[in-house]
Amino acid sequence: YGLCRPSSLIKVPGSSPPDDVLAPLGCGVITGAGAVWNVLRVSPGSTVAVFGAGAVGLSAVMAAVVAGASRIIVSDTHHARLDLAAHLGATDVFDAADGTDVAENRAAAENRAADGNGATVGNGAARVRELTGGRGVDFSVESTGVPEVMAQAVAALAPLGSAAVLGVAPDGADLRTNAFALLEGRTVTGSIVGHQAPAVLVPRILDLHSRGRFPLEAMIRTYPLDDINKAVDDARSGTVVKAVLLH
Repeated sequence: YGLCRPSSLIKVPGSSPPDDVLAPLGCGVITGAGAVWNVLRVSPGSTVAVFGAGAVGLSAVMAAVVAGASRIIVSDTHHARLDLAAHLGATDVFDAADGTDVAENRAAAENRAADGNGATVGNGAARVRELTGGRGVDFSVESTGVPEVMAQAVAALAPLGSAAVLGVAPDGADLRTNAFALLEGRTVTGSIVGHQAPAVLVPRILDLHSRGRFPLEAMIRTYPLDDINKAVDDARSGTVVKAVLLH
């Protein structure tokens, strides 16, 4: 049972996936996918950078694949998440802490994690520009909630590019960016739950899922209710992208 506004309830068809796959659709999945489709309106052949490979960021990756983006660049500090991003369609992935390609510096990242410094913020914008020959990307998605990363998402844009800020920053945090960059036509916007009625967005995702084009179960791990503490620990450590409790 749950307490919910009637306008937020969506009846799903009997052919829908099991409950553990439906569970993340209420927030993270529609936020990431909706930002790509409805806010940024990513177009075929365009380039996209995604900062943060959690449930929101990976949903943005899957949506960018559906939208026909020709290049999808993803950064994160967890290499397992970057591997998953590549599996879901990212064309380039790199370690957000130092800007290196995952395959080139996996051992160094493991050492950094052992030292407790895995959350270091590197210069992701510079790496994105390097990967795009100095131009930057047409669109960027920020899903970390770290103000410095939000600034990088803007700095990674090409002229006329657009950034969607989806992460929840600490109260009172400021986003700073180069004012001249905005004069070149760059835009920045925020978005929550996809800028579209869930009754429209969720069925769209379920239809894509049924055709194998939105494999969101790849980022889900289920736990029995008795293991709720382990689920919380795994989510906090980044071991799991989306923990779902079964009861």
